[in-house]
Amino acid sequence: MTARRNADQKTQAGTNAAWDPLELCRFDDYATAVVVDPLLQFTTHKMDVNSSRAGKRITQEQLKNWETIRSIITEFQIVVGHLGHGDDSVYKSTYEKIRNVRKTLHDFETLSEKRLQKHIFLYLKMWDPNSGYTIRECDRYSKEHRGGALYATIDYKRGEDIRELEGCIARMSPEQHEQIVVEGQNDYSIQYSTSKRCSQLWLGPAAFLNHDCCPNSEILSTGPNTASVRATKDIKSNEELLIFYGKGFFGPENCECECRTCERRGAGAFTDKSRSADRRSPAKLSSGKYGLRMTSNRQRIADDKTRKNTELNTSVGSSNTADSSIASNSDESFFEADANENIAKSKLSEEPPLTRKRRRSKLSVDETASSRVSRVTRLRSKLLSRPRGAPT
Repeated sequence: MTARRNADQKTQAGTNAAWDPLELCRFDDYATAVVVDPLLQFTTHKMDVNSSRAGKRITQEQLKNWETIRSIITEFQIVVGHLGHGDDSVYKSTYEKIRNVRKTLHDFETLSEKRLQKHIFLYLKMWDPNSGYTIRECDRYSKEHRGGALYATIDYKRGEDIRELEGCIARMSPEQHEQIVVEGQNDYSIQYSTSKRCSQLWLGPAAFLNHDCCPNSEILSTGPNTASVRATKDIKSNEELLIFYGKGFFGPENCECECRTCERRGAGAFTDKSRSADRRSPAKLSSGKYGLRMTSNRQRIADDKTRKNTELNTSVGSSNTADSSIASNSDESFFEADANENIAKSKLSEEPPLTRKRRRSKLSVDETASSRVSRVTRLRSKLLSRPRGAPT
């Protein structure tokens, strides 16, 4: 009994150990090939660019295997959906059925297979009705053509963890980076850790999270080898889970970004198109529906600035200066405009009613004082412009 317990502890320690980047690449390619591709019915991205599974034509044998695996996972969904939770025994039996279809899964040693099994379990959660998320096909991005996108299957509150969605991290040496990464082909999941000062391989189900310049989720480290996902906004069921890749991920200032937010705002890869069109015209979305571009906030801010400058500046020169200032301010980033307005709203909502009333009274007094100063200034200029001795 003691020997059995020690063996189990050794296996558990092995499954939680640091990832070797080459091993993680191999496991992730297998897991997506047997769990994701058959249900999406196309080959998703693979780290091994030389593999027959990466960008190659699908064979008849592969199609037959896909059909069998689809039946297995459909049965898995029915069973765990009926149970109301992800039962380990159902996951294990599903893994064994898939293992019998994909003979290559038998090639792993016992310890490696345990870790592969755990990795495949992570991907099976994509199809578990109780996991809180799923994966769907995505054809938004021109470079990827066909890829995956993760969607919430339940509502999430801001700050709530999407517990079943995990990522796997492996640190890479410069030599391993050179051995694994092929620029433009499999560099989609490579990130640089400024704290560890090394490249990291980022795979697992969370690697299917797409970018948006106005994200609703963020990645959190849960250890040296794992990461989780947390909602940064309230997320509704059937809404895509999106994170922010970085300011320069899609070229300088993300000038090549193709996210939905950039499409709505006429930014990123859509900048040139927006210049030749009316900014208030509807932009066709990928879903086939139409929605207004997100310029109403910026327009309102610009209008408010115009009105205030008109009230406080009466001379022609001052008006010209104000107009040029507004023109430059209206070109500020959407993030700054949205963030400033949201911060102002949140601060105002946090103030008690009496404080807000006093603030309005103070503003009224300040505006009155400003008007009096303007009148005194105009009267003084008028008097100074008269010749000495002229009647008043």
